[in-house]
Amino acid sequence: MLRLLPLLVLVTMLCQIGCHNESVPVLPPVARITARLHSVPDLKVQGIEFVEVPANEIAMFANLVTPANVCQQQQGIELRPDLHYLVADVVLEHSDGSKTNLTVRWTGHNPAAISLDGKKYYYGGTDAFPDGATRILRLLHEYDYQKQSPPMNVSPIVRITAKVFPFPKQQILGIESIEVPESERPKFANLISPKKPSVQEQGIKDKPDLYRHVADVVIEHQDKSKSQLSVRWTGNNPAAISLDGNKYFDGGGDAMTILRQLQEYHFQAQSKESE
Repeated sequence: MLRLLPLLVLVTMLCQIGCHNESVPVLPPVARITARLHSVPDLKVQGIEFVEVPANEIAMFANLVTPANVCQQQQGIELRPDLHYLVADVVLEHSDGSKTNLTVRWTGHNPAAISLDGKKYYYGGTDAFPDGATRILRLLHEYDYQKQSPPMNVSPIVRITAKVFPFPKQQILGIESIEVPESERPKFANLISPKKPSVQEQGIKDKPDLYRHVADVVIEHQDKSKSQLSVRWTGNNPAAISLDGNKYFDGGGDAMTILRQLQEYHFQAQSKESE
């Protein structure tokens, strides 16, 4: 029996190695990646319905979600899936026309747990950042942010006009029409130009009365096009700027600064008229 022990150990090791290699699926080359992020309050992650990985990022991102090793937390996921948060659904479109649907779970400071069927999990690939799922989430949010950044008209501005709505609580009077002086256009354009997605957007949609619509601005460009912007009050935060009344971005200044500038331009125009 003692003579057989080393042989049994060797067979066991070979079996484990063989099973390990066989159990990790090999995927075809990836041509496109799309994903859906789940809302995970405990990780302070907001859900995103759809995001696409940019073409130049596909190889790097595919490494993170491609099964690389057997997941050592398989039993933990089965026993306590609520502690191994489901963070994303990812679709890989391959060069041969096939698709692979993946689910991604958080595993703490380990590679993300990746499954092709929602049952059997594997560790995905890694890079310099140890927490695979967090890395995946951050990248997807970054890709979504890049997509949402509004394409601004780069044609030179030839005119800016605005309308201010009454805001008694802040002692703001309504002004039907104001034109921004030519010398002030670059500075004012910066105040109202969308910079990044507004964190106030959901609040604006849920309680629009608390985020008061304080002004409409029209920017006329040299190429004869127009940019129509609406401005909402967000307290001491950057004003919420929208090009369509639905998606909001942070402006370059708070709403009070914008309103005071417009009042000053109006006062200057009235003073010239009375001379």
